[in-house]
Amino acid sequence: MPIFTVSNAIAISALIFSIYNAGKNFKVQKNQNLYNKKYNQYQDAIKQYEIRLTEQSNKFYQIMAKSNSSASIVPYFYLNLDNEDIEIKKQETILGIKIKNVGIATAVNVQIVSQTISDNKNIYIKSEHSFDEANIYEYLNKSIARPEDSIVFSVVIENKEKLLGFYSFKLRYSDLVGRIYEQEFKFGYDNYIVRGFNLNQTSYQPQLVEDLKQIDDKFFSEHNV
Repeated sequence: MPIFTVSNAIAISALIFSIYNAGKNFKVQKNQNLYNKKYNQYQDAIKQYEIRLTEQSNKFYQIMAKSNSSASIVPYFYLNLDNEDIEIKKQETILGIKIKNVGIATAVNVQIVSQTISDNKNIYIKSEHSFDEANIYEYLNKSIARPEDSIVFSVVIENKEKLLGFYSFKLRYSDLVGRIYEQEFKFGYDNYIVRGFNLNQTSYQPQLVEDLKQIDDKFFSEHNV
């Protein structure tokens, strides 16, 4: 019959500790691998977004370069969002929004316009969900943007345990010869998945809402000319 000695107890304890430590290291390594995988996926998504931004900007410039018509030379804004422009406070989160003029013309009289009217209230930042209300915190820092210039403003949303929202806003601006355009933008933010701005964001093409002929006709009709 084998005799259970102190040396045997020490050996068994060492074996149990070794198994426990190996299991713990395996769990840590597994979590690290999962984190690395998600981080690499996020980095790939950022690279794809940057490639898409460059492609769309190049496409815009190519279209403009093919036309000699002054009507094709228009301002064109593009969302340029950065998580460093997010400020999380105790009860609210401030989202810094930056829009860059990637067009080849200067935009003047830039303003945020109301999209809908609800309960006699102008809605400037429209949310996909009524429970995720967003409002302007600081208005546009300037109303003129030359090519490559950026304009910034900020949006405030109420903090929640889980926040996942998509928001839209619309700009109205003119070019230097008086044509008026409107352009819509859409962006997303969450505090538990991406934990920042969503890469699913859109800068729609500017739409001409009033050209020179319409402006002249309106002037003449108002003055009975």
